[in-house]
Amino acid sequence: MMQANERPSDKVFCLPLGRFYYGIALECVAETVQGVQITPFPCLPDYYCGVCSHKGTVTPVISLRRLAGQEGCGSEEGGRAVTVFLRHGDYLCGILTEEKPVLLDLSAARAVEEDCGELSDRLLIREVCATEEGGILLVDVPATLEGLAAGQ
Repeated sequence: MMQANERPSDKVFCLPLGRFYYGIALECVAETVQGVQITPFPCLPDYYCGVCSHKGTVTPVISLRRLAGQEGCGSEEGGRAVTVFLRHGDYLCGILTEEKPVLLDLSAARAVEEDCGELSDRLLIREVCATEEGGILLVDVPATLEGLAAGQ
């Protein structure tokens, strides 16, 4: 239950990867599903895992690890993989992640200037925050999804 002094915007849905959490605004998270069947699709950039059926709609699925510019596949194709479906307007995309997502509180977070040079230019970060749990890269979901849809 939310405390009286908490604001809903203080909570952020986070995908752990490497030394960061990738923070997603809660209103952009449509659903999380474990064990989604992903079908490879030819001629897509390497950060795409393929497509899946999400509630009757063919939906692209992207690897968070590859989108963030990190090498290797890790265990994302294994049984622990979670697909987080993100929605913004007409855009819907699955993000495949190896680790279980967590909900973190940003009320005590402070903005920091962090060198995010290792990130791909496809995953757009709007702010970097430091919390007790670690660094959180707040993803600009609308700009990221629009860029991916446009093939940028």
